[in-house]
Amino acid sequence: MKKLTKFFIVLVLLTATVNVYANRELDNFVRNVVREINREISLPVMVAEGERLESIRSERGGKIVYLFTLTEIAVADVNVPVFTAAVRTNLIEALSGQPELQEFRDMGVTMVYVYRDNRRRQITRIELAPGEY
Repeated sequence: MKKLTKFFIVLVLLTATVNVYANRELDNFVRNVVREINREISLPVMVAEGERLESIRSERGGKIVYLFTLTEIAVADVNVPVFTAAVRTNLIEALSGQPELQEFRDMGVTMVYVYRDNRRRQITRIELAPGEY
C-alpha cells in the first residue's frame, strides 16, 4: 500500500512538472508571436469605421489579447449580451478553418478580444479556445 501511495505521489508531481513546462513553453511561444506582430504593425490603427485596434499583448495561459476601442459607441448604449453573442459568432466564422491559425490551434493558444467604448470602458471580453476557432 505504501508503494502504491508513493507511486501516485510521484505521478502527480511528474504531471505537475510537465504541465508547468508545457505552460511555460506555450507562454514563450505566444510572447514571441505577439512581439513579432507588434514589430510588423504600427498601433493603434483603425481597422473599420468606428473600430480601432489599440494593442496586442500576451497573457499567461497562452493567450493573445487584441484590445479594440469602438470610437463611436458608449457602453450605456450597448446591449452587452447581444453585442457579445454577435461579435463572438462573427469572430468564430471569420477565424474558423483559417490555415494560418492551425499552429495556434495545435499549440493551444486562446484568442482574446476585448472591446471598449469611446471612453475606454470595457464593453466585453471574448475568449476563443482553440476548438472554437
